[in-house]
Amino acid sequence: MATSANYNEYEVLVELQASVLTNENSLPPFYLSRPKIQKVYASQSCGGNYSDAHLLYFKLPKPCSYPIDLKKGSEQHIFRRRWEFSNMLDITQKYVLDTKQNVLQPQGSENQTPHQSLNTEDDVSYQQRENSKRKLVLSNRGCLSNIMAIPYRLEANTYNDRTFFATRYCGVFHISDCRWRTDNSSTVKFHSKFQQTCFSDNPDMHPNTDVPVNDDAFISGIFHSTIKEFDLIYSGEIMGIVSNHKIDDMQNIENINKLRFINTKLFWKTRLPDIWKDPKCLLWWLQSYLANTADISAGLKESDGCIHSPIQLKPVKNLPKDQKWKPHICI
Repeated sequence: MATSANYNEYEVLVELQASVLTNENSLPPFYLSRPKIQKVYASQSCGGNYSDAHLLYFKLPKPCSYPIDLKKGSEQHIFRRRWEFSNMLDITQKYVLDTKQNVLQPQGSENQTPHQSLNTEDDVSYQQRENSKRKLVLSNRGCLSNIMAIPYRLEANTYNDRTFFATRYCGVFHISDCRWRTDNSSTVKFHSKFQQTCFSDNPDMHPNTDVPVNDDAFISGIFHSTIKEFDLIYSGEIMGIVSNHKIDDMQNIENINKLRFINTKLFWKTRLPDIWKDPKCLLWWLQSYLANTADISAGLKESDGCIHSPIQLKPVKNLPKDQKWKPHICI
């Protein structure tokens, strides 16, 4: 719900009473539906999105793998290049252009017959959306997760200082945030090395940790979700899956959505007695929900840059247990 000193300047998109959110005995009247993958791309941060993507396979490190040296090959680490604000929705927009379906035309439109005076595809799509009760939003997972966390991030500080930009063009909303933190620290190197240690190109092979880590090449998914009359199409990074079988057909989206996706997190061992009580767990749950991720793999790094203790696995569905935050308030 939009508010202003001059209320007439804004259009109310959604109304929700605060009392509904505090009622833990019933579901909210509407919420962000469980997302579905629409497409998988092999991506690069600047100008490279390809349809010939392949998924990585999670491999639990064997006991003989410890200690895991996260410093190995760090001098050859390839950092991700900076994203310009104008490129934040590139992958999402590429999907719109690539897909054979006209995703800009909402399903269930009340008026499927374009006005006779319109004679271009853009004009037809625009008119059909204008005549429909459904509205389309294009975005990315990072932006949406930060919006969803707002109810628990109301204190003014640098961490919560975010600006969101929304543009409405031809009846379609484009929503993004512009903050990009360039981080070439050892923390980034360690986390990426941990990822490389946990994922293989083939479910029958061990991860190859002898090659340089390339953060500038990654896998992105395009997801679709709904909330009330809004359809959301957004991009989000995919880490890998838990599977003993190689996935060859990346075009069978129905089967792709049945896979079990997993993500990785890295902690300092001495930070908290229970890593799953970290305040960032809220953001991890949101990111996982938006990317339909089922599990999180956590490693505990020590001051020598190594992981000595076995990594921990946590089902995402168990993250909200005994937390101060409630998922239904965010979704």
